[in-house]
Amino acid sequence: MSTSPLLPSQNTLPVSAEPRTAASTEQAPQVFNLVVFVKAWEGAVVARAANLAVPEVRAATMREALSGLVQNAKSLIEAKISQANTIPWTDPPSEPGETESRFVVPLHL
Repeated sequence: MSTSPLLPSQNTLPVSAEPRTAASTEQAPQVFNLVVFVKAWEGAVVARAANLAVPEVRAATMREALSGLVQNAKSLIEAKISQANTIPWTDPPSEPGETESRFVVPLHL
C-alpha cells in the first residue's frame, strides 16, 4: 500500500513552545470601508464619500482627489475614535449620480 503525499504527518508545520512577543499580541488595525463616488467636472475630478459625512474633494487628477478624500476620512474617524464618539456614517449610503463611478476604499487605521 502506498503512502499518500497529503497525510498530515508528512505536511505539518513545526510547533514552537516559545512565548508570544508583544508584537505578536498587538491588535490588528481597524478597517473601515469608505464608499466613494468620483466624477470629472469642469476640468477637474471630484471625489465624495457616500457613507461618511466628510466634504468632497476637487483635484486635478483622480489620484489626488481620492488621496485627499481618504486623508479627510481617516482624520475624521481617528478623531471620533480617540474622543470615544460615534463615527458619523451615512446609512444608507447616498446613491451615485449618472456620471459618477463607484469605488470602495478600505481604510486601515
